[in-house]
Amino acid sequence: MSRHKCTKSLYRSFLQASSVRYSGLALSEVSPIPLSHDSVNRWLSSSALRPSGVWNLTQSLINKKEPCFLVCDDTFLDKIGARR
Repeated sequence: MSRHKCTKSLYRSFLQASSVRYSGLALSEVSPIPLSHDSVNRWLSSSALRPSGVWNLTQSLINKKEPCFLVCDDTFLDKIGARR
């Protein structure tokens, strides 16, 4: 059993449903279970997704007959007042 409240299924559903906001705070505001944005950030930090995993999850959504790009951004922005 996972120690994190956030799950891949919940996060995936959030990304599919959201058209504008993709932050941990946005997920915590609309989550069907009580979830803090910090717990989303901890889950994301502990999860590792390799390029092959991204491709396996997205290849069926891409029209391979047309030129396209798959852009992934794994940037984490620190809070201004965060302790390091």
